[in-house]
Amino acid sequence: MQTIASLNPIRQIMSQSLARYATITPQGIILPVTTAVYNPLPATIITYKPARTRYLNRKPICRSLDGARSLDRAQSCVTCQDARTCTPQIALDFHYRAVPFRLLLAFTSAKNFVLFMKKLGAAGKTYEGALVNISVIDRGRWGEACFEAA
Repeated sequence: MQTIASLNPIRQIMSQSLARYATITPQGIILPVTTAVYNPLPATIITYKPARTRYLNRKPICRSLDGARSLDRAQSCVTCQDARTCTPQIALDFHYRAVPFRLLLAFTSAKNFVLFMKKLGAAGKTYEGALVNISVIDRGRWGEACFEAA
């Protein structure tokens, strides 16, 4: 996995730009610029990295976008007393129509993303700039993101 620091300067700036968080619902993906639900969503991968979120009553109360340091508390996740209650995630930065967005992928969606990455690697392709269709499977109260090459 590449880190932000190892990306070329343009991609580094884009991945750190003002994050627009996309939301996975059972019906598909909602982008913050519209109320439309996309299923599938054609996208271009910018980068991905580990992340963690701690929820209380289904609302995020602490987040780390590198999996090691809290954004709001400026505290190391390793020394945090609440670290065991965090949800490990993958922060996926992507473009849709040349606009950068971010998805936070929880367990099943993250597992699907890792499997997709393995398929890309086996085919000798890199993830950076890869065209992907992100589809969502309705799991009742939540949606499971799936990935396939576009």
